[in-house]
Amino acid sequence: MNLEAVCLLILDQPDESIKLHYTILKIREGLNDPELIAESLINIGNIFYRGQDKEQAIQFYLKAQKLALKKNNQRLLATIANNLGSYYNDKYTELKNKKDLHLAIKYTKEAIRRKENLKVDKNIENSYLILAQLYYDSGDLKAAYTYAVKGEKLALLRENDEAV
Repeated sequence: MNLEAVCLLILDQPDESIKLHYTILKIREGLNDPELIAESLINIGNIFYRGQDKEQAIQFYLKAQKLALKKNNQRLLATIANNLGSYYNDKYTELKNKKDLHLAIKYTKEAIRRKENLKVDKNIENSYLILAQLYYDSGDLKAAYTYAVKGEKLALLRENDEAV
């Protein structure tokens, strides 16, 4: 069911996707499994995020974060940190508030740290390049350069032409 709900979103059918995700959430709440509930909350947040209701999305991400922290689920925490980094990055791009920029850096760095510890993210170079851009925007050109080089090296190593 979860895969079907994700596919519906990819197929640009957000109403059907969110309806199915809420059904899945109810089932998972009945199972009382915090990690599965957190996954559902992330998926619902992603639908709101994609639909440009970022304030609603952030609420789902924060609820998921609380559950993931209780279980110390590093994979979920990495995903949530990545999503929070994207949220604050988008908010900074729109409003140019330095607080949002600093939060984007904080969460993107946290996502990278967790991804590195898990050693499973095949596109971590993209996170490094986003972090480089964030540091560039902050005026820290040394950090921007450091992360850009690291991201580019990984992209070349992994033959990720889109990231180079």
